[in-house]
Amino acid sequence: MKFRLRGWGIFALVGLELLAVAPAAAALTEAPAKKTLVNFAPLSGLHVQHGSSSLSLQLGTWLRGDILDRAHESTRYQFAVPLLRPVLQVHLLNRQLLFFVQPELGGVSPDPRLLDAFIEWAPRDQFHLRFGQFRTPFSRAFIIPIFNLQLPGRGLVVDHFRLVCDSGAMAFGSFSKHRFEYAVGGFSGADINSLASDDAAPLALARIAFNLGQPVPYDQAPALVLDAPSGVSFGLSGAWRDRSHSRGNTPSTPRPESWHGQADVTLMRGPVAATAEAFLKETRSPGGGWRGSYGTFLQLGAFVLPRQLEIGGRGGWLSDRGDAWSTEAFVTLYWHYGDLFFGHHLKTTLAYRRDDHSSAASARDFQSVVLQTQIWL
Repeated sequence: MKFRLRGWGIFALVGLELLAVAPAAAALTEAPAKKTLVNFAPLSGLHVQHGSSSLSLQLGTWLRGDILDRAHESTRYQFAVPLLRPVLQVHLLNRQLLFFVQPELGGVSPDPRLLDAFIEWAPRDQFHLRFGQFRTPFSRAFIIPIFNLQLPGRGLVVDHFRLVCDSGAMAFGSFSKHRFEYAVGGFSGADINSLASDDAAPLALARIAFNLGQPVPYDQAPALVLDAPSGVSFGLSGAWRDRSHSRGNTPSTPRPESWHGQADVTLMRGPVAATAEAFLKETRSPGGGWRGSYGTFLQLGAFVLPRQLEIGGRGGWLSDRGDAWSTEAFVTLYWHYGDLFFGHHLKTTLAYRRDDHSSAASARDFQSVVLQTQIWL
């Protein structure tokens, strides 16, 4: 049975449930005399604290003007709000229990979409357990929150190979002061916001990462969050998708199965951050052999003014029934007021992108210029 989440009703229902659960759970573990503290700050949003329980709400958006020149089409000019995401988090039991909800209210779709909705139990750094719908930990660039990206988007290669948001369960954690990380999980393989689908294919996934020097944060501009960043991170991910399943009362129908591999390395040194990722996907159709597709990208960013002006670029290539190349360049201004640097919370990016596909798919070629302001409160 397919479960589709649409409209404002689901967001209101989830919000009311979380607001109802928080004080009830807190009452079981805390004395009623505890005071409730309410605070709002530009860098942390709205925060409500009651004893060991807390609720936080943040809102992020992209305000974008762009020029798109697509092959065989007229040039398009537009202003858009492609992203508008409130983030609601409720922490209980001394932050051991987390309720997390993130819808998407912007973009071209007329209906709101639920991106993340999960419960996480975190008794210690070495072990977290998460249930619900969330981003799969395949590709470092996909794990990084979208507000912490350098460019307006994750790029051609990651968009092609990533394993998107899915419903499932995952165990993850870190050891040795976050120098070693792991994640292992199982997912339904259904569409986002669906609990089941005729085309669902169960997915098993695992990832490990190792840091030398300082642990590399999941932020594409680590110089914003670390005083003197210096470290290297190495990551490996693997996934297998089972495509054999039954549809109703019919016999099991064989479908293509696939396995996925990914490797990444990230270097941060002072004002410079560089990331490279490589992807492999092998697919086997029923009665046929394996067919592979490959891709890689390299991304580099450097601050020319500390914590204020950053320049960089990204180049990517993928082969999937024909080569495709992508080149991008960006310059980002991080706004500040007095001694307060907003970082990712208030920044403006000017970016150029060009995608070149094989001659057989030349209609997909395009180049674009984007001027985007990000506000995250």
